Amino acid sequence: MWEQLPQIVEKTLTSPLGFWSGLMLVLGVLGYIFYRRLSQSYRASSLFLIVIGVTFLSLAVSRVGLSPPPAPAEYPARDVVRQSLEDRRAEAGQLLALADEYYLKDRNDQARTAYGKAFEIYKRIGDPRGEAHVLSGLGNLERKQDRYAQSQTAYREARKLYQQIGDKLGEANVLSGLGEIARLEGRNERARNAFAEALKHFRRLGRRLGEANVLVLRGRMEGGLGHFDQARIDFEAAHALFKQLGNRLGEANALLSIGGLEAVFGRHEQARLAYTEARGLFSQVGDRLGEANLLLRLGDLERKSGRNIQARDAYLEALTLFKQVGNRLGEATTQVGLGVIESFFGRNEQARRHFYQAAAIYEAIGQIKLKEIALSEARNLPKQ
Repeated sequence: MWEQLPQIVEKTLTSPLGFWSGLMLVLGVLGYIFYRRLSQSYRASSLFLIVIGVTFLSLAVSRVGLSPPPAPAEYPARDVVRQSLEDRRAEAGQLLALADEYYLKDRNDQARTAYGKAFEIYKRIGDPRGEAHVLSGLGNLERKQDRYAQSQTAYREARKLYQQIGDKLGEANVLSGLGEIARLEGRNERARNAFAEALKHFRRLGRRLGEANVLVLRGRMEGGLGHFDQARIDFEAAHALFKQLGNRLGEANALLSIGGLEAVFGRHEQARLAYTEARGLFSQVGDRLGEANLLLRLGDLERKSGRNIQARDAYLEALTLFKQVGNRLGEATTQVGLGVIESFFGRNEQARRHFYQAAAIYEAIGQIKLKEIALSEARNLPKQ
């Protein structure tokens, strides 16, 4: 009641009845004060004004309509807030799972959109683990599309978050991605250190699948540096782990790498057998990027074996798959292989077109040295 007193006074005095009754009350009080020593009739008149003023002022007050007091601020109950957070977290988890599914199906733009939406929700509700999972997935997506700088940024941000919350498994997965980026960019010592740290975490945690994946990546690096014995040790150890775990995709990647080693040593039939087995596994799990890489390797193998028609067929299949998954580096490398085959058959104009297409892609993805090599191949072709 008392908190509404200013509102009562204001509304009473601004009404006509309240104004005039208030004025009569004031005049009566003033008259009584200043004329109380005069005759009794003056005092009686002043008292009459006071009584009339009070009476009508009371009536004016009774007619005042008050606004209801403001309702107290309502705060959601704690269990309601908790339920809302869990609903948002569940929504983000569904988006993350959808993004991973899109990633595996090579629907890259949809995957990126879903990752972005999931990240916004995790950020808003303050879930660093969820943020890290999204960034790790984005790192994989950018790496698949040869966007190495963006991939590296995503992996590094994810690693910071995993370190903050003490998630060694998440950190190990990100380290393997950072190692692969370093390998692809030719920073081999940095790659070796990242792989070693990732292996340490995976082995401490007893995560054999993660260990096997890193062994394949490290084996590829060592093989590229000419350390073939170490590469074979890594590939065969990884293949054994994948087989024990029943992981067909991992087994296919290990066989692809073993086939590559066999090709280096000129054991073409053994390499061809490993590639054939790996392709069947890639096809079973629906990994088109893995199958494209295998077909590119098979094309190189057939070309070196002098089987140019088979090489051309393998390259064309690889080119189709690389375009489907949006892997520009693989697409350009395959164009170079097709250029070499066409030049062998004496179809120099077709060969030149392949080299120029490869050069344009290399330039677009920042591979300037490879661009110059492709242009040099095109210029060195005799004109028909």
